[in-house]
Amino acid sequence: ERVLGTYVYEDKLITMVLGDGTFDPVDWITFAHEYVHALQDSQYNLSNLGPENASGDHSIAITALVEGSANVTENLFFESLSVDLQQEIAFTIEGEMEEEDGDEPGSGPAVPRIISETFGWAHSEGLRFASYLFFQGGLGAIDRAFDDLPQSTEQILHPQKYLDGEIPIPVELPDISLAVGQGWIEQEAGTLGELMTGIYLGTFIDEGQALLAAEGWGGDRYSLLKDDQDRWMIAMLHSWDSVVDA
Repeated sequence: ERVLGTYVYEDKLITMVLGDGTFDPVDWITFAHEYVHALQDSQYNLSNLGPENASGDHSIAITALVEGSANVTENLFFESLSVDLQQEIAFTIEGEMEEEDGDEPGSGPAVPRIISETFGWAHSEGLRFASYLFFQGGLGAIDRAFDDLPQSTEQILHPQKYLDGEIPIPVELPDISLAVGQGWIEQEAGTLGELMTGIYLGTFIDEGQALLAAEGWGGDRYSLLKDDQDRWMIAMLHSWDSVVDA
């Protein structure tokens, strides 16, 4: 419902959602963002960005760079406009936000944390990450990140760790099929990362404590299994930055 524009790299096509079929100042801001994605695709091939075997966490980190880069350029475009246009855009966005705030609360179904806390994460945290690079070395620093992609949501959440070259610790999860008995088949395996680890812990313990714990993330591996009775089980093995973190 909130999509204003999109770039689909398979079709090399920018699509804008316009109310009356004409561009207003807010639409140009959206178009600037999507146009950056088209430029990214022409330079780095977004359909093939990153390794084929990239984990879920790695893929989220790459998406954060892609969206964060577009957000930085979108903001630079906004700053290049006249003060009158900037005010018009700001008033329009403020009015739309007030309309949303006036909607009846609690009218929809409860949204799981894994949805609510990851929706828009690549845009918001990606902007913070790309802005950090921008203030360190301008647009060139962001460009260089496409040649040296972030490898984890930990690097996105803590940009200095990316610049310091702190990469995830490789973790191998032992084959647990013998321990859990017959009938269990692995459905999925991957890496949770700091982002998902924090959300997972925050489902069961105090959120502040969960985020503090997740900051000690060093690496992990999970396996999701299902048995012939349609039961599910997840096994996780984490490596932490220190004994204290563990």
